[in-house]
Amino acid sequence: MLFRSKSVRSLILILFRKSVQTVGLSRFIILLKSLGNIAMKKNELRIDNYITFYSENEIEPVTKITHKGKFINDIDISDVKPVLLTDQSFEDFEFSYGKEHGKFIWFSKLISNNTSSGVFKIIVTDSGEYIYVGKILHILKYVHELQNLYFALTDEELKR
Repeated sequence: MLFRSKSVRSLILILFRKSVQTVGLSRFIILLKSLGNIAMKKNELRIDNYITFYSENEIEPVTKITHKGKFINDIDISDVKPVLLTDQSFEDFEFSYGKEHGKFIWFSKLISNNTSSGVFKIIVTDSGEYIYVGKILHILKYVHELQNLYFALTDEELKR
């Protein structure tokens, strides 16, 4: 068991219950996810994925991956961080915005190329999560995840 002490387990359980009562379960789960280490994994990135660095606030595309993924754009991967997905991200990638029956919000992009046709659709939950809706449901948190999923399904890059 992760926490051996009964008093520590009790304290964590009390804090969990109070937090859930205060902000709601779905927001508490998002908060917990955001507290984790945001270190990038070298196998998550491709050329043209958008990233930022801990020392800067500017967003830029990956232009070079070297030394078996240890360096991204000549910066050590430990200094690279993902760009959080926001509604603005979808506007930047020219997705359409919609609202269905006043209940949920979605973003979509029409696909029409040699390999795919249809609509690539992301639903925004009440708790602010972005979920790809297709043959599978997939929660997206970062811009590079959206870019990679879109590329995998359409064979086209998402660019600003």
